[in-house]
Amino acid sequence: MDAVPEVIGAPSPVGAVIVTVNNRPEGRAETQGGVRAPKDRWYIPSHCPVFQSQENPDRHGIRYVTAFKPQSVSREQVWNQKVAGVSIDGQYNVEQLRANAGCEGQTQLSIAVGGMVSLASSDADNKKFKYGDIVRVDTRSFAKVERLYDTEFEGPLKYDLGNDTLPSVGTFVRPIGGVEGGMVVMLNFDL
Repeated sequence: MDAVPEVIGAPSPVGAVIVTVNNRPEGRAETQGGVRAPKDRWYIPSHCPVFQSQENPDRHGIRYVTAFKPQSVSREQVWNQKVAGVSIDGQYNVEQLRANAGCEGQTQLSIAVGGMVSLASSDADNKKFKYGDIVRVDTRSFAKVERLYDTEFEGPLKYDLGNDTLPSVGTFVRPIGGVEGGMVVMLNFDL
């Protein structure tokens, strides 16, 4: 399986609308059938599409999101929804996230819900698109991130062109280029 390069030195978001959300992977319980849930579900890399979790918002109204490939929840329940946003600041300290999952504010991250942002992608995916094409998350395949290659994290980092049954991220602006990978996308989750 090819890994998606982590976006390094990417352009700053332009005209981005940023909101705070909670990281809450599906099946987050510390134990499931007596087996400890994998810590790798808690990763959310920077520049990664995230989807709304099935959980209700916290007591302050802040929504929960996830980027981890679903296992126990059916694909239709999580991945056929609209994209909730694109992560701006990744979450990599998964031990701390799991340990403090019950503490308000400890699992929060920022996501872009509007504007022009960088999206982690492979060079092969970048070559599929030209300016103005609709970028859709390919929920049929998942990818690792190079920085997280020693983990079991697989996220929604593959993209498709033309399949209007897949969730939209927005329109393609340009590749970021070089070995760092990535593309710049004008966010629009309703295409």
